[in-house]
Parts: sequence; structure tokens; C-alpha cells
Amino acid sequence: MSTSGAWAPTASREAKVVTLTLAPGCKHRLLPSPGVPSRHRRANGFTLIELMVVMVIVGIAASLAAVNLGVLDRQSANDELQRLQYVLQFASERAAVRGTPIQVEFLPGSYRFSKLDTGGKWQLLFQPRELAEREWIDGLRVMALTVDERTLPQSALRIVFASEATPFTLQLSTNEGTRLLIGNSAGEVSQSAPGVTP
Repeated sequence: MSTSGAWAPTASREAKVVTLTLAPGCKHRLLPSPGVPSRHRRANGFTLIELMVVMVIVGIAASLAAVNLGVLDRQSANDELQRLQYVLQFASERAAVRGTPIQVEFLPGSYRFSKLDTGGKWQLLFQPRELAEREWIDGLRVMALTVDERTLPQSALRIVFASEATPFTLQLSTNEGTRLLIGNSAGEVSQSAPGVTP
């Protein structure tokens, strides 16, 4: 059913869309007419509402991440202090049990452990993993070290653990203030704030 130059709408039963014949052999499909339901209609892309919902969710997630960043920094500093407390006690116990001296050196960017070999030389430890060299996290650094009641110079910050435990006080600066790691003659290491008895 075609007319030349005239618009002749016809409804196809299968597709339920309006087909217009503009010229012989030229057909264009249009959207379904308002009264005809469409089962084959497909949305391409996202609606404005869907995009806005996604943007709100992303914004909330980003703001939560920014707020928690400060908390994570504080937690990581506390975690690093607890780890250092643990490894110092571990090194002290290991040296006492094995009878091999172990030293820890506090460097500007890291701290590392080494053991005294049979030839009298210090060899860096890579195993066990706890005693491998470790970098300081941001905001954490050594301020002072006292070993056997003697304050060491900044160029020689080291503790040597042997068969008998070495008493020491390690003063560290954190973003929240000063913390002390105190090792006693029994080989135990505790943590406290200056002026507070552990």
C-alpha cells in the first residue's frame, strides 16, 4: 500500500510500530503509537536519574575515604610502634636463646637487624622476615636512644642484644607526640608516654 509523495501510515501487527511509506520502496519505522503497547522497546544508555544516583554514591565513598585517611594514619603509626616493640623483644629473646648477639641499627630512613658471625663481623639479617630491614613510616622517627643509662649520639643509634638482655629506652617522635619503648633487664619491651611509668 503505497502512495507517491503522500504519507500513508500502516500498522504492522508483529512489530506494532507505525510504518510510513514516503515513496515507492522507501519505508521508515517510527516509535510505537501512543495507544499501541511495545514489548520490543529497548532503552539505550542511562537515564539522568541513574547517572545522578551513581555520582552521589561515588561522592559519598570519596568523602568517607578522605575522613578515614587521618584515622588510618594514626592507626598505622600505632601499629608500627607495636610492631617495633614486638621485634625488639623478639630480637632480645632470640639472641638470649641462641647465644648469638643481634644488633638493631636505627638509621634516618629505616631500621635493620644484623647478627655477629663466627668471624666477628656483623651480617645483615633477612630471615626471619620480622628482622629484615624496614623503612620508617611518615611521621615516625627516633629522637633519642639510651642504652645502659648512656645516651648514644645520633650517628650511632644501635642496641646490641646478647645472652643477657640489654636495658634501653628508645624515644620516638610521632604525629601525636612522643612515645617511649623501654626494654628491661628481663628482655621485656613495653611502650609508654614520657613521664608515665610503664
